[in-house]
Amino acid sequence: MTSEPLRALLDSAPRLLTALDEAIAAGAGGQLGLLAPVAGLHEAALARLAYRLWLERAPAWGPLVQLDPRHLASGKVWGPLTEAMEQADRGWLYLATGWPDIATAEELVNESGGRVHLLAIGDGPRLLAGTPLVRRLEHLDRFHLVATDPGLAPFRQALLAHCRASAVLHLSGPAGAGKRSLVCWAHALLDTRLLSRVRAGFPEAAVPGCWQLYEDLGRLEPQQLGPLRQRLQAEGGGGSWGEAAAARPKGEAFVDLIGNSPGFLRALDRAARFAASSLPLLITGPMGSGRTVLAEAIHAASGRTGPLLTIDLHVREPTLLSAGLLGDGGNGETGELARAEGGTLVLDGLEFLPIGLQARLLRRIDARERAGREGEARLVAIAGSDLEAMGRSGEFRRDLLARFHPAARIALPGLKERAEDLVPLLEHFAMTLKRRPRFTAEARQALSRWSWPGNIRELRQLVEAAAFGEDRELGIAELEALLPGSRQAPMLVTSNGAPEERQRWPFPRCEIHRLTAVTLQIPPLAERGTAAVRHTILNLVEGRPVRNDLLQELGRAALWGNYTGLKATLQAACGGQNGATGLSAQLPGLLGEDDRAPIKALLFPTVYGGKVAGMERSFPERGLVLGRVASLQELDDGNAVEARVRLSLRREAIQTLLGSTPPGWLCLGFLNRLSRAHCVVVRDDGELVAHLLPGAALPVTASSLEGGVFFPVGQDQPVALGRGGSIRILDKPDGAIYLELFLFLGAAAFDDLEPLLATRLQKPVTRTLGASAPRMRSWRLNSRECDALLELVLEAARSSHPFATCLRKTARRWQEWDAALARLAHYLDSAHPAQSCGRLLASKENEAARSRLARLLEEGAASRKIWLKLPAAIRKLVPTPD
Repeated sequence: MTSEPLRALLDSAPRLLTALDEAIAAGAGGQLGLLAPVAGLHEAALARLAYRLWLERAPAWGPLVQLDPRHLASGKVWGPLTEAMEQADRGWLYLATGWPDIATAEELVNESGGRVHLLAIGDGPRLLAGTPLVRRLEHLDRFHLVATDPGLAPFRQALLAHCRASAVLHLSGPAGAGKRSLVCWAHALLDTRLLSRVRAGFPEAAVPGCWQLYEDLGRLEPQQLGPLRQRLQAEGGGGSWGEAAAARPKGEAFVDLIGNSPGFLRALDRAARFAASSLPLLITGPMGSGRTVLAEAIHAASGRTGPLLTIDLHVREPTLLSAGLLGDGGNGETGELARAEGGTLVLDGLEFLPIGLQARLLRRIDARERAGREGEARLVAIAGSDLEAMGRSGEFRRDLLARFHPAARIALPGLKERAEDLVPLLEHFAMTLKRRPRFTAEARQALSRWSWPGNIRELRQLVEAAAFGEDRELGIAELEALLPGSRQAPMLVTSNGAPEERQRWPFPRCEIHRLTAVTLQIPPLAERGTAAVRHTILNLVEGRPVRNDLLQELGRAALWGNYTGLKATLQAACGGQNGATGLSAQLPGLLGEDDRAPIKALLFPTVYGGKVAGMERSFPERGLVLGRVASLQELDDGNAVEARVRLSLRREAIQTLLGSTPPGWLCLGFLNRLSRAHCVVVRDDGELVAHLLPGAALPVTASSLEGGVFFPVGQDQPVALGRGGSIRILDKPDGAIYLELFLFLGAAAFDDLEPLLATRLQKPVTRTLGASAPRMRSWRLNSRECDALLELVLEAARSSHPFATCLRKTARRWQEWDAALARLAHYLDSAHPAQSCGRLLASKENEAARSRLARLLEEGAASRKIWLKLPAAIRKLVPTPD
């Protein structure tokens, strides 16, 4: 199968393909690439088609920038065009029809020295490509974003390979990351049959014989999976298309490896080609698929005269493993890496190698490569897990994985993907026994429909067990005692990858392992690199000019909603505007650096050895909902009219706080007195803020760890938690604590506040509820608070003690003796009271307080000396006294 699927699709329209190639060649050569219009195909879709065609053969990725003159302010062409040229560096600039000054654009392209390729639509006759092809190209254009995202390039290649082989595939990743779009793109590119989608809330069943996509498996009902089981039984797990199988390698080393299925022969071919090289090899595949046998065959075919040594990384204790693998002290003189000199060292279970030993092994490999000594041991690693996914999650070193070149990685298919090899393997294992079992044709057919979770090892054990049965052919009835029965085969599904979602999948645990055996872990947009984020923005603005400062600011933002959230943000920013979208202040949800950190939730903490431990989870979303449900859809399940109204109000409140950005869900179903959605914690300007949802069953109080005073949380009375704080759900107002939850703005905030939390847990302090809760970051000072704050600032500046100490001591005295200043006291009783004071005075609501402070400094004695003793956060707010 060609590695250029889009070009293969266009082979049916040679005139169109030739016209596209000519325009691409002209643009790449420094000239204006003129595209011949195609009847029935939108011009922008045609330009994107040419760009994707160029990407299939391009040596490196480059962006596509579109400028539509309809979105330009009158007479303003030069500025947007110059910025678009910078954004299209090493890529393409498409000027939509109606561009007023093509000559200027051509001059800029010439000045760029070939770094930018120019594309436009010609005014010649329209090409005819056939209605079916045009409709298919239009449908394919809907998935242009995921088809060209540079951060998804390896996932697109893997997806196409699995789809061509009709393999089972599970796509996991956060909401809005493009999982469904990737599947739809692969289907539109490779097949003309129907894509049957099974979704929650839609009763339609999957259509047998077509592509089947099960979306968000955790939300599907068990009855929606009935057609899935029928299809698997009918098809028997076989594929309808696939790549041509490689020829079986010659030589005695691979004779005993039974099988002629295409996937197995491709693995043998790659093993034979790299057997004699010194490159480290990585063999992947499910347990029992013959990985160790293949490693032995590679050693036999390598021609090496040294020994074959195998280290089982599953079972060895780390200290013994270090000494056994690398030698005492890590010098390699007595380790098995040295004893295997001139031979092959097999590392079985590479995913179980501890992180510390991974680093040492990497240094040893680098040292061996630099030394370049002949006769070094050749490394062959065996892994059963997705090391790429483990690398992205930080569980495996990416630099060590990079030592295994992609061309030197051998993927062994499971027995379920080798249906045609089942009978030869069955006969081979039977021939090795003195008492050879025999199976009826019905029994062999039944065996071909089973899933074989233990793969070849399980088949061999079945044959050995059958050899001790009766001396006659074994039928289906006899097989029931040898195998646990047929299992449901997994299908193409999408999920968000959360462990709690898998608990809701309507499958037993063993079947969930089968379902996720082949998983593509789609990363969130923020982890795909700057190029992917910029590419997404430039595509979503649909031809509007984007200022470079806005492009950089969006690239640094916390993209919790991925494609979905970014699209909603851009629509709100540029909807209805014809000029350049450059006012970042108009962008809702544009978060700062502090808001990149996930919300870390801690339940039932204990202190051991000065460290705090407990049940903890991190939520990358901007908001976290605390309650007894795990999705917005579950808020629609109320029975009574009153309940439905109440749940609808909560749903609207969540959407008001977070917009289109999906929240995270901390589901505490074991606490039956909680509301389904009780309260929401939202990141807001570098701190966490708690909000109570309408109709919550129990009262809620909250406090920051630095302040320590608990305030009641109301629907119109949110409470700021700072970088970390506590939420208490009470059984009644001023009653006992029903649940206490600790929340932090990321791991760094937890590390900073852990000593405070440990002290609080070891020596709990009873605190009374405050009179009122503080606002988000600041509020308008009343006259009493203004007088007290200004008097305190001047008194602290005159004092010989540190300014922050004076603020904190006075604030704590206010908490005990002056209830009218409780809100201000709680605000100043923090780790950085001077910064809190400066932030309060800097707000727009307190401009009068700043002016009054300036007058007091002018009127007072030694005013300049006092001004110099003020902290910088306050000194910059008032002018220098004369």
